[in-house]
Amino acid sequence: MKEVAFSLVFLLISVPVFAEQVVLKSGKVLEGEIVEKTDTYLKVDSGKKVWKIPFNMMEKKNRKVLKKLTNKMAPPKELDSKDHAVTASSEIISQSPYMLVRKFYLGNKEIASHTYFSDIDIFLDDLEKSFSKKAGESSYRSPCLEMRSSTGNVPDGEVIEYSYVTGGKVVYTYKNNLLNGPTKNYSPKETLISEYFSKDNCPHGKSVFYNDDESIDMESLFEKGAMVWSKMYHSNGEVAKEMLYEEGNPRTMKTYAREGELIEEYNVPIKDDL
Repeated sequence: MKEVAFSLVFLLISVPVFAEQVVLKSGKVLEGEIVEKTDTYLKVDSGKKVWKIPFNMMEKKNRKVLKKLTNKMAPPKELDSKDHAVTASSEIISQSPYMLVRKFYLGNKEIASHTYFSDIDIFLDDLEKSFSKKAGESSYRSPCLEMRSSTGNVPDGEVIEYSYVTGGKVVYTYKNNLLNGPTKNYSPKETLISEYFSKDNCPHGKSVFYNDDESIDMESLFEKGAMVWSKMYHSNGEVAKEMLYEEGNPRTMKTYAREGELIEEYNVPIKDDL
């Protein structure tokens, strides 16, 4: 589950001369010219796009080698009319607890910065457990992004970021300086990987993950950050597993055959009763 959501890494096709290899914790390799290095991240030019990769996302040995390189800053770009969209650059500064810094730009000028905290790592572990008979071991955590600090203001509308994890485009929707509306994740080939809806930085509405053939792999419904139901699908489009929730906690799991026949219905014990 977590691998589907967060570990889709694609090799870059076109790389410049004198390419450097950056090995992610997933084992996947990105190649390109290092155009910027600080104490916390690298920027790698693949020949098509520039990726910002935090050191804490890299494999340990590779990180140790790359950290020895001399710090340098990328040369400033000239403003062009096409650069006047609002863009973002995110850096995970801690995995557990999960903390993220997202900076926002208009052209090349930074206009805002948000620091988020979330229990998303625990939430994803519990989500994975909820589709097994270990569901009763989980304690519900909210996937909402809690704003710990902010500077500036993000204009209402779409914000575009290129993910160093998937290599594709992420399109957020902001209103009143918060995530409000759809967020869509694309592959480098511009196919839709996932989409979800937010209300005031919390999942609210449908969340859908897609297979390579654009069929639905998994979908969920949230209400103000609390899960209402989740479904996983067979390759023929029939429901494989269905989980119903109460106040965000898993309560009933149903398993189905490829033909749609109910195989098992399991009532999840409340954690305090285990």
